[in-house]
Order: sequence, then structure tokens, then C-alpha cells
Amino acid sequence: GGAELPTLVQAGLLFILATAAERAGFSLALGAFLLGAIVADTPHRTQIDRTFEGLRDVFSAVFFVAIGMLIDVRALLDAWIFVGVVAMLALGGRAFACSTGLLITGSPMREAVRVGLLVVPVGEFTFIIAQLGITAGVLPKSFQVVAVGAALLTTLAAPFAARNSLAIGAWCERHEPSWLGAWLKSYRDWLERLRSRGAKNILWQLSKKRLVSIAVEIMLVTGLLAFSGPLLALMREYLPPDWPFPRGPQVMFWSALGLVIMLPLIAIWRNLSVLAMLVAEVAFTGHAHAARLQPMLELAIKIFGGLLLFVWISSFVPVAGAARWLPVVVVLVVAAGVFFFRGKLIYWHSVLEVELQERLAHPVGSTTPAWLTTHAKWELSLTECMLPDLADVRGHTLGELDLRTKFGCIVVGIERQGVRVPTLSHATVLYPHDRVLLLGDAAQASAGKAFLKRVSGAVPLASFDEVRMESVILPLFSPLNGHRLAELRPNVRCGVAIVGIRRGATRILNPQGAERFEGGDDVLVLGNPEQITAFKAWAKEASEK
Repeated sequence: GGAELPTLVQAGLLFILATAAERAGFSLALGAFLLGAIVADTPHRTQIDRTFEGLRDVFSAVFFVAIGMLIDVRALLDAWIFVGVVAMLALGGRAFACSTGLLITGSPMREAVRVGLLVVPVGEFTFIIAQLGITAGVLPKSFQVVAVGAALLTTLAAPFAARNSLAIGAWCERHEPSWLGAWLKSYRDWLERLRSRGAKNILWQLSKKRLVSIAVEIMLVTGLLAFSGPLLALMREYLPPDWPFPRGPQVMFWSALGLVIMLPLIAIWRNLSVLAMLVAEVAFTGHAHAARLQPMLELAIKIFGGLLLFVWISSFVPVAGAARWLPVVVVLVVAAGVFFFRGKLIYWHSVLEVELQERLAHPVGSTTPAWLTTHAKWELSLTECMLPDLADVRGHTLGELDLRTKFGCIVVGIERQGVRVPTLSHATVLYPHDRVLLLGDAAQASAGKAFLKRVSGAVPLASFDEVRMESVILPLFSPLNGHRLAELRPNVRCGVAIVGIRRGATRILNPQGAERFEGGDDVLVLGNPEQITAFKAWAKEASEK
């Protein structure tokens, strides 16, 4: 549809999910975050982001103004020591935790320290968490001031940390103790050997995707079963306990839940069966009695896995008291569903598994951020900027801007409305909201970015609404006469389009490039007033000469 319908649908879903999150005892922001995560994985991501940009800016301003109105400056001054301590703990703790995590994964010291310094600011979610804690009575009211003050100090420190992250990372790498450097090198070598060994392990290569699928499906079923109690209690509030038959709500709830989790359970069992087959084949490859031992080991793994699944499921299902017969009824209902819809369930599982593997192989947003893409040896980096609506460079080509000569940086990529511009040349035109990727050292990229984002406030000469059509009579002795449109190129010279030529009783609509002008032609041109005036002057000057 048009822009209005998707906007209304997304806004409605946003408020519905936010309200549902609050009714469930969570924050409004959690519901909005979940919807954002869903939308980010759809093809409409760019369109929705563009549509909600203005609304996002309005709500951002209102949010921070509202937070600012909650600050008691006198209380902030009274608690400045506590605020400073919390800010220092956040700066040091976040940087240390992130750097240590990257070192554990085998990243170099310089890169680990740099990324750790880039995540030091405490975000606005701190305000929300603090407000929830105060509302729940687990935090004193003064903690709101502490959270805001700590966030303010860490935000002020963030630009300094980011600007000097490369130098600080290099300093830490040069001054690290020799024993620590040797230990980290040995640890990285061990990780590399472990990765190489895993790549050579046939069983691991064949089974790792299945294990990931089983883990995801188990978490899904566990989440559904873990929330079954509150959902059943909510259902009992609206339905009589024995409607439409004794313990009817319980039977209907558990039957419906069983049908819902049937798909992931079948997926778990199928993956478990494949894993059992793989383990049995690899374990007895080349064995003299492989044909007899492989089925036995495969059956044993399936039995063991089935017992674990039974214990896991039974821990969530009521099996005591008067409800001990309930699992039997639910199992019968689920078994009937499996019998009648087995083909469809297997098909849905196959689709789900393919989607899951594609997401694992190509996760959304997994590209390296531009600020992290740096070549230390050459001191080159990639810097990203988005052109404002009224950027001075809008409508200009890369050749006209000549960034290489002016600043020493070059444009290596342009993303327009979520689509990467395939090829760049001197004739490539820049438009508002283009995401431009610059390549150069820190000073060159910074200067180029400032130039591209510069807005002088100059009003364009003409707007789209001023475009019009006007009839122009060519002079009888104009040198334009006898020349083809392709030679004259009035669209390049004056910016006008020739949409019609009337020559006597003959009318030529949308003339082609091979059409020639003749003296006395009534030419219909399309353009804004300045362009049409330029075309008239061009024809008149040519006539006078």
C-alpha cells in the first residue's frame, strides 16, 4: 500500500506490543525493542525507518526533556560523590569487561582495548531501569539522580575515549607485561589449534548445526512451558473451572499448548535421530562388526535422548493429585494431531530449519561497523556519514566535489534508501539521506565528512512545484536550426527537456535525438523558470551571432 497504511500498522503493533509488555510486568521499552528487532529482519526495514524518523526524533526529544525534568539539581549536587564513584565504576568496569571478553575470544590487545573504550557510555536504558527499580520499591528515589548523573558523565567521557582509542590501545599493547603477552600469544595459538582441530573433525562439522537447532528449539519450548502457569491462571480468571466439562479450561489449555509445541518437539526428535545416526556411523567406521553395532548404538542414543525429553517435559506438566490423568488426555490429543498433520509438520520444520541455518550463516547486522574497520599499518580507516536534507553537496557529482584533491579522501561506497549503489564514477550524483563511506586517514576522513554534512541554509533556486511547460518560437536564422537534439543537448546546456515541436500543421511529441530544429519551429520546453529563460537566451544569442 501507500505510506499511510504501513505507518498505521507499524504504529499500532508498536503500541500493542509495548502495552502487552507492560501488562506482563516488563518495561514499555522492552515491547518496542522486540518489535524493532522483528522489523529489522524484514524487507521493509528501510521504508519504516525513513517513515518513523521524524516521529522518533520527536519522542527522543520528549523523552530526554522528561528525564531532565525529573532531575533535582540540589540532590545531584548532594550526591556528587556517589555519582562520581558510579560513573568511574561504569567507565572502568564496562571497558574492562568488554576488553576481557574480546581477549578471551582471541582478539589482539589493541583491538580489545579499543572496542572496550567505545562502549563506555551508559545509555538511556539506565534511566528506565532506575525508574522501574524505584517504582518496584527495590531502589531509593535518590538513585534516579545517580543514574542520570552517571550517564551524563560517561557520555561526556565517550568522545575523548573514542577519539583516543587507537592511541590508548597501541600504548597498552606496547606496555603490556612480557609474561602477559606471552600467555596471550600461547592462548591465541591454542584457540587457533582448537579451531583447526574442529574444522578437521568430521563428526563436529556434521553435527554442530544440528546441535544449534536443538538448543534453539529447546529454549523455545522451555519458554512456552515456563510461562504456561501464568497463562493458565489468566485463562481461569475468564472461564468457569468446569466449563464446558469438568476441568475443561485445563484440558483445552494444555491441549492447545501441546499442539503449539508439537512442531519444535518433532524438530528436536528429528535432529536427535540424525545425531544418533551420525555418531553411530562415525564411531564404528571401519569396524569389523559395524553393521551390527551401529543400529544398537543409534537405538541406545535415541532411548537416552527420549528419556531426557520425557523428564524435561514432565517437569512442566502437572502429574499429581486430581490432574494426574491430564497428561494422558493431552498426549492423546497431540498424538492425534501428529497422526493427521504429520506431513505438514515435517514440511514446516524443514522450512523453519532452513531459515534458521540461513540466519546463523548470514546473521542480520553482522557486518563490521565502519568505525572498527581500520588498517593499523597504513593508518587508513572507513568513516560513514549520512547527508542531511539540505546538504550543500546535494545534486552534485563526485567529480564536481573532487574530495581526493581537496581533502585526500575518496568515496568508496554509497547506500541509497537501503540499496547499495553498484558502481561509482565521477558522474555519480549525491542525494539527501545518502549513506556515504569515506576512505582515508583520520584527519582526511574527518574533513571530508564535515564537508559532506555542511548545510549553509541556502534555498534552492527552484522547487519541483515550479516546473512548467512553455512554448518558445525559434528565430528564423538561429544557428540551432539544422542541428540534431543529440548534438545540442539542451538538457545538459540549460536543464530543459524538449517535449514537443510544432512545425506548421505537424506536431512531433517527445522528439528523439535524431530530430532537427528548423527556423520558426514552435518548441515546447519543460523546466523551471530559470532554465526556460536560459534556453530562450541561448537561442536569442545564437540568432544574434
